Amino acid sequence: MGQASLCMSVVVSSIGAGVCLYGRRQRRGLHLLVGFVLCFYPYFVESAPAMGLIGAGLLGILWLGPRLGVDF
Repeated sequence: MGQASLCMSVVVSSIGAGVCLYGRRQRRGLHLLVGFVLCFYPYFVESAPAMGLIGAGLLGILWLGPRLGVDF
């Protein structure tokens, strides 16, 4: 694991922890689920660009979900 992927995993996991805590406090299931996935998927992905793309996709789902009425 290189330095870039280590830094990216710290950033992505930190964002995930914040989203997960927000979802737990506001009782929003989608935020809780996306935050949980953001916290733990960097353990399985080694490439920094792939981590960034997956994280952006998950945050895009988080942004688009409530606009489409998908919130549990």
